[in-house]
Amino acid sequence: MKKKIDLLIASVFVVLMLTVSCISDLGNYTYSDINEIKISGINDEYNVNMGIENLKISPQITMTRYEGTIPGDRFSCYWILADGSVLDTLSRNFELDAVLDYPPASYTVYFKMRDNETNILWKQKTVVTVGTPYTKGFMVLGENALTGNVELETISMSGADTLVYGDVLKNSGLPTLKNPIKVLHTGKSTYNPKLWVMTGTGSYHLDLLSMKSNLSMSFGTIRLLPSVTGEEEHVVEQFPHICAYDGKTAYDYYRGYITDKGNLYYTSPLFMGDFYDYPHNCTIKFTDPDAVFYKAAPYAMHYIKSSMSGLVWYDTDNDRFLVDKSAVGDKSTELADKATDPFPWNNKAYDRKLVYAENTFNTDGGSTNGNSFAIMKSTTVGDGYIYKFYASSTPVKRGAYTVPASLAPNFSKASLYAISSLRTIILYVYEGRLYAYNYNPGYEQNVDLTQYIGDDPVTMVRFDTQSQPALDYIYIATHNGVTGGRLRKFAFGKDLDNIVLTPHTYFDFNGLCKIKHISWRAAK
Repeated sequence: MKKKIDLLIASVFVVLMLTVSCISDLGNYTYSDINEIKISGINDEYNVNMGIENLKISPQITMTRYEGTIPGDRFSCYWILADGSVLDTLSRNFELDAVLDYPPASYTVYFKMRDNETNILWKQKTVVTVGTPYTKGFMVLGENALTGNVELETISMSGADTLVYGDVLKNSGLPTLKNPIKVLHTGKSTYNPKLWVMTGTGSYHLDLLSMKSNLSMSFGTIRLLPSVTGEEEHVVEQFPHICAYDGKTAYDYYRGYITDKGNLYYTSPLFMGDFYDYPHNCTIKFTDPDAVFYKAAPYAMHYIKSSMSGLVWYDTDNDRFLVDKSAVGDKSTELADKATDPFPWNNKAYDRKLVYAENTFNTDGGSTNGNSFAIMKSTTVGDGYIYKFYASSTPVKRGAYTVPASLAPNFSKASLYAISSLRTIILYVYEGRLYAYNYNPGYEQNVDLTQYIGDDPVTMVRFDTQSQPALDYIYIATHNGVTGGRLRKFAFGKDLDNIVLTPHTYFDFNGLCKIKHISWRAAK
């Protein structure tokens, strides 16, 4: 027992001696602060166009123990781009000035600065999104006012600045096209995305990066069966449309087309391929030998905000609305009317015809996914009619409004229409002049908007249901022979009792083609 106690005392003595020795050794070393580097002046994110724009970044440096030239011989600098399989040195200079010729994507870029005296590395990172001039922005379709040839232009917002690129189709590989109809990107979905240019002499999809195309990039190559009419047919409407700033649609697994022959094609799911067999514009099974294919108007009416419950379309042969209840169905269904309904689905007996239709974010009557509107005209009197409904597999009528010719004499004769999601207003163009009609019962009024946009003829008007749908902005295109096409952005004034347009000065572009249609694109 005594040996164990002696051993414990000896161990404690050794520990105490070592501790004293370490404390007394503190004075044998010299300590000094390192040169600390702080990097600033680098934004959290940048945008550049692939192979075109220079990415320029000038870091700001502060140091605690160095006052010489920056960077100087003492320091080594590196700009490193990283993204999974990609790891590349962009530059060894202190300031970055480089063209990024990388596929469109978001990359992490690191700035690294090594102090060669201390061998300590300091770094700062940023995210750089590489796009093409066509990846993000407004696609503008129109025609050359002198030749009548179709032109496609883009107001590019994919780089550091907003830039306009003209006549994209010039080197596309397509022949000269006439009579522009629409330009539509199918959306952000990774399943067979396409960018369509639709015209009266043919509709083609373009390569999403190079904007190249050829005659084989048409609807005929994705239609599995011959046309029911035996004739070549071209796309004049694609659905669903983009409905969000990031380029998303409400449903990415379904897609449909309406052709110039009035055929309605609808497919699901897209991951099996963007291919189409029989059209759905019939009321008995489309493979039945007795099936009759009625001519569909070029408007697809459906939910704008969520997965499509059903598709409402208009049969121009019989002046009636029908519903296609399912993308995997084989026919459309006739709709019945009741005497107490606000408007009829079947319009032939009322001598009414469809002139325009549009899907909106309007939620009146509990339509959480957005109401659709149809503008009708009488074939016997000058009045117009507005139908509002929820376009589901069982469509619900929400309201109807008569537009008397005595108040808005040219409403039913208009060449263009645009329907607000947030206010009871429809814009229309008659002989180049823009009007606004308020259909709110008891507050009806018709207003000439020339004082806000000038005397140049209006060639296009659209509410923004794509890039900023919650704000209900208006895009108006005009044209004159001197300055060409002009595209401007407007908002309604806050006074609900008066129709006033307020321009957005930062969105005003001149020298464009004679604009017929615009749409938003925000992804490959």
